[in-house]
Amino acid sequence: MSQQIFWNGKFSKADYFYGTKANEFLASKIKLIKNKKKLLCLGEGEGRNAIFFAKNGFEVSAIDTSDVGLSKLELRSKEENLNVKTFCMDLNHWETSEKYDVIVASYLHMFKEEREKLFRKI
Repeated sequence: MSQQIFWNGKFSKADYFYGTKANEFLASKIKLIKNKKKLLCLGEGEGRNAIFFAKNGFEVSAIDTSDVGLSKLELRSKEENLNVKTFCMDLNHWETSEKYDVIVASYLHMFKEEREKLFRKI
């Protein structure tokens, strides 16, 4: 089973799998990054952290393998009049020439070797 199929199944319910409240740890550290602008959320799913950071004035981009999760993020950001860029892709294939001030990830579900490769790319 692919990661996309797995996560689309988790996110296909009407409610939000992890809820809509931002990850408590990430939210508690916002003062550390308050002077930053461009923020990237990795493995963002349905967007609870992306929405939180966008509401707090960040220019937010979000990547996830689940198009279902990202659709929920896009809908919610429109409802809240926020602009969050979304990219549907497997993080193992992520490449960018764009620079970010902050990159966040919480509960990033990847195999250890894949996660280590990703962190080296970052």
